[in-house]
Amino acid sequence: MQRQPDSPPYHAPLTIAQCAQRLQVSERTVRRLIAAGRLPAFRIGRLVRIHSRDLRELERPE
Repeated sequence: MQRQPDSPPYHAPLTIAQCAQRLQVSERTVRRLIAAGRLPAFRIGRLVRIHSRDLRELERPE
């Protein structure tokens, strides 16, 4: 299946471990950020996933 020319590119959601690696923090810290509402996340069954755009927002300096 081909992507439509005007549709945005698909970016697979990130795992907590992937987020922790990108932020250079522990997985526990990522879970704390999610619990505090600073990092939006969603569940797929029992799995927690984070959109890469949300992680980029968190990485941007204020």
